[in-house]
Amino acid sequence: MEYIISQVFVCLTYIMLGITYLTTKRTNILIFSLIALVCNGVHYTLLGAWAGLGVVLIAVLRNVLFLIQQRIKALDKYILDDWLILIVLMIVSVITAVFTYDTVFSLFSIAGSIIYTISVWQKNIKAYRILGLISSAMSLVYFVFIGSIFAIILESIMFIFMLVATIMFFKKERNKNLKTEEVIEGV
Repeated sequence: MEYIISQVFVCLTYIMLGITYLTTKRTNILIFSLIALVCNGVHYTLLGAWAGLGVVLIAVLRNVLFLIQQRIKALDKYILDDWLILIVLMIVSVITAVFTYDTVFSLFSIAGSIIYTISVWQKNIKAYRILGLISSAMSLVYFVFIGSIFAIILESIMFIFMLVATIMFFKKERNKNLKTEEVIEGV
């Protein structure tokens, strides 16, 4: 029964993650990611996947810090604060990896989380989308390791969805740049 419930929560996780790729506002990305993390934490707990749960706890902290930082404009102006937050999150991730290490496959969860943290930390939607693809591939390996069938299926679908959305985003950007160049050259 726990396995079935875990699969329901992983489905909720992916619905929320999918929404993050339909928005261009960083605040919305962080909020929907936070909801997804809570669902994913329940999923990992029910499967006894402690490296995954450790990553979720770090990610919740990360998203809350980034939301606070973005809401308080004085904090969002200081580059030093950005770097300090990133360094602290990386250190906590490494410590979590040490305590939750089972096999080399458990490290894929940590690596995917670190890559995703960098993707939302740097505030660039293009980098977010590219790093999201790499993080997704890492997560897929971890899901195979923990044997979460729906997570494997949904992560594969999410990866394809993210890839298509990223390609469309870059094509739209390229077309916008081409139109801008045509207007400049036509002047």
